[in-house]
Amino acid sequence: MNNYSRQREVILDILKNNYTHPTALELYEIVHLKYPKISKSTLYRNLNILVNKGLVKSIKVLHGANRFDYVTVIIVILLVKYVDVFLIWIIFFSR
Repeated sequence: MNNYSRQREVILDILKNNYTHPTALELYEIVHLKYPKISKSTLYRNLNILVNKGLVKSIKVLHGANRFDYVTVIIVILLVKYVDVFLIWIIFFSR
């Protein structure tokens, strides 16, 4: 059970608008500019929560630290719309 967190929202927002796939340390430096009081442990904990929820992807690299990326959910939205249309079609033609 993870409640709403303004810090988590900021981390997610930064990842949504960042195309460099930052490491946790790089992300900390960016977040720290907006929230100077945030600690590294808070950032790491929130990153783990976001990864576990499937909102952020941890990208393993051969040499160096993992990088993080925002997970785009457009495929899921398109699939849901397809299923809705398909179900409407089944209901309409099964009469």
